[in-house]
Amino acid sequence: MIQGVISSEAATKLTPSRHQLIKEVAASATDLLDCMSIPKHALYAPIAADYVKFNASENLGEVLGAKM
Repeated sequence: MIQGVISSEAATKLTPSRHQLIKEVAASATDLLDCMSIPKHALYAPIAADYVKFNASENLGEVLGAKM
C-alpha cells in the first residue's frame, strides 16, 4: 500500500479471499503432503507454538516432542 501496488480497498478484500483459499487447499492437504513425500512426523512445528521457548536453547533443527 505504501508503494501504491495495492489499494486499501483491495487489501480489505484480501483477508476473506485468503481464508477461502486456505479452506480449499486444506481439503487436499494430506494428498499434497503425500505427493511431495513429506513425512507425517515432520509436520509438527514447535516454533509455531512458542518461538521464544523454541529458540531459548540449541536444538540443531531437531523436532522434539512431536505430537503425531
